[in-house]
Amino acid sequence: MNYLLENGFTIALGIGVHSATPVMGPEAMCAYTKYMVARYAAYPVVWITGQEIDIPYLRKEEDYHETWLKCAETIAKYDGFNRPLGTHLYSREYNAERSC
Repeated sequence: MNYLLENGFTIALGIGVHSATPVMGPEAMCAYTKYMVARYAAYPVVWITGQEIDIPYLRKEEDYHETWLKCAETIAKYDGFNRPLGTHLYSREYNAERSC
C-alpha cells in the first residue's frame, strides 16, 4: 500500500466477492469490513464493497443484498475520511431488472 501511495496511486480496495457472502455470513462480513476500514482508511482508497455481488440474485439463488448494504453502512460509519464507496456488479444490459 505504501508503494502505491508513494507512486501517486489511488487504491480501489474491494472488501469481498459474491462467493464469500454465503460462507462468511452477514456478521462476519461486517466484522471483516470493519477491520479493513480500520486497517486501510488512512490510505487514498476508493471502497468497493464486493465484486459481482448480484450474481447470486441473477442465478435465482439467495439474494445477499442486505449483507452488502450492511457492509457499505459499516464503511460509511467507520471511514472518517468519507472516501468514495461503491460496488462492483456483474455486467449486463443497463435496463435489466435491478441492473443498478
